[in-house]
Formats: sequence, C-alpha cells, structure tokens
Amino acid sequence: MSRSQHRATARPTERGFTLIELMVSLVLFSVAVAGVLSVAVTMSTAFRDQRSLVQTETATRSPMDYLADVLRNASPGVQNGVITDGYAPAASAVCLSPKAIEVVDANVGASPGPAAGTDTLDVIYASGAFFTYSHAVWLAGSTTLNVADPSGFAAGDFIVLTDLTNGIVLKITGVAGNTLTFAPQTCTTNVPGSGYANGSLVIRAMHAKFYVDALAVDGQPNLMMLVDPNNAAYTAGQPVADGVEDLQVALGIDNSPADGAIGAEVPLVTGADEWIYNANGETQPAFPYVLRSVRVTLIARNVNANTNGNVVLTYNRPAAENHLAAPLNSDNFRRRILQSTVEIRNLEGSP
Repeated sequence: MSRSQHRATARPTERGFTLIELMVSLVLFSVAVAGVLSVAVTMSTAFRDQRSLVQTETATRSPMDYLADVLRNASPGVQNGVITDGYAPAASAVCLSPKAIEVVDANVGASPGPAAGTDTLDVIYASGAFFTYSHAVWLAGSTTLNVADPSGFAAGDFIVLTDLTNGIVLKITGVAGNTLTFAPQTCTTNVPGSGYANGSLVIRAMHAKFYVDALAVDGQPNLMMLVDPNNAAYTAGQPVADGVEDLQVALGIDNSPADGAIGAEVPLVTGADEWIYNANGETQPAFPYVLRSVRVTLIARNVNANTNGNVVLTYNRPAAENHLAAPLNSDNFRRRILQSTVEIRNLEGSP
C-alpha cells in the first residue's frame, strides 16, 4: 500500500469534533456547571441563614440567663416582696403599691418604649452579692446611715435597706468612713414609723425595667434594660439583645387557696388556673400575694431576612402566653423561642 493510500485510509479515524459537536458539548457543560453552582449557592445561602439563626439563639440565651438570675435574686431580704423605691414619684403606682416584681401585661406603645403586645418586667434585685448591716436607726427621709462594713459600696450604687418585713431602695451618693450618704428620697411609703432599727440588713441592689423596643437599633427590635426607671432623667434603656421582638411574663401565684403549690395549668382560659397572664383578661390579685414562680418567654428573630431563594413570605411571629401569633406568612424572618420558669428564692412562696 502506498503512503498516499495509507493517509487516505487513516484520515477518517483521526478527525476531531465538528463545530456543531463542540457547541453542543459546551452547552451541556454549561448546563452542568450552572446546576452545580446553583446547588452550591443554595447550600451556601441556607448555611448562612442557619448560622444567623444559631447566632440569634445564642445571643438571646445570655439575656435569658441574665433575666433568670435577676428573678432569682429579686426582693433581697424581704420575703413578702414589699419593697418601696425611695425615688419613685409620689403619685406613681410603685410608690403607692411597693413591689419587688412588677409586670405590666400587653403594653401598647411605640419607639422609644415597649412594643405593642409585649410585656414589661420591673424588678428590684440583689446585685454583686455584697451586704452588711446598719449601726444606727434609719428614719424616713434621712440621707445618712452608719454601717458595719462599707467596703463593698461606692457612690452611684443602690441598696435595699430591710428589716426582713419591709424594704426601701436608696441611692448612695457618697461613702465616708462607715457612713453612707443617700440622695434625698421622694417616696418613703411603707417605712415603719420607728424607722429601720439598728442591725437592719443593707444589701447592694439594682432596680431595672426590661422591655422590648420595636425600633431600638437600625430599625430592629431589641430587648432593652432601663436602670433606675423612676429617675426622670432616664427615659430610654440600653439594648441587651438584638432581634428580640417579644417579651412575655406569666406569674405563678399560690392563691386558690394557698396550698404550697401551683396547680395544673390551663392555657388561654381566663382564670382557670393559678398562672396570671397566660390568658387574656387576667389581673393580679390584691398585693401582697404568694408568688412562687415567674415564667419568662423571649421570641427572637434573625436580624436579616431569610434569603434562601424565598420570594413568598413564609414566616410569622408565633404565639406566647396571652399574646396571639402574628398573621400567617407575614414576613421572611425565622424565629427562636426561649422560655424559662424561675422560682423566686427570696420570697416566702419559693420551695
């Protein structure tokens, strides 16, 4: 066979792809790559959204733990919960009805202030685990008190002065030797006529209000904390947790009659159990009462809307206690619900 005949015979088996074949291959390859990239982008977005949700839950657990600690230390040294804030305006409910734990159910408001439908929790609680006792009688309106050990106090601190039956919140303005100096009080309701006797407990404390502001930071809901809420100079709190859009509080009150326990719960039925504010239309009984437990619910949402390819609105704020759920499919924010039931260790109703 000649060389020319060999080349003619071999040529058909050595030819490459035609232009049409290359174009078809390129289209098929592009479709395959697009599919892989689509899956990768979807997985990446889903991972980002899930990570954001986990971060939201993690960020909310800290304030929930803090609220639980606040409630466990509520009403320091006063078993019946009767504590007066010495700086409440004389006409305020706090002054007229002293309570270590005050709940305002289903607030209606706008920023700055409690968001509509959320609750407000007002607590007087021990702070810093330091206490001493008085070395003199303290009379209502007095601005000084001699104590056994002033080392744990400083100007700006608050204390609860208590005889184990009543208590009053006082603000320290100065410490000199063993003498604490207080700001002049505007409310001395419930101070015994003979004052607080020599040897009364002096406990470092805090008075704070917790609430949800719908537009606190960058248009996002936040759990807020307002320290010294009766001071007219302080009108708005500081952010505690981003993305918290609902705070609900229910009180377990032993009152039917007091038998040392909270009976079985009947949710959403007014007056059907010993939990207050787990149903609409409920009010607290006359104070003082035997408060055994406080149940706190926080609903937190992602700071950023879900971006996992959702065009249709798919989420909504769920129900909690007596706060009904938002309309179905009202937004694209995923949520987490955290709930904690706290026994108030300092109150007589606590086990």
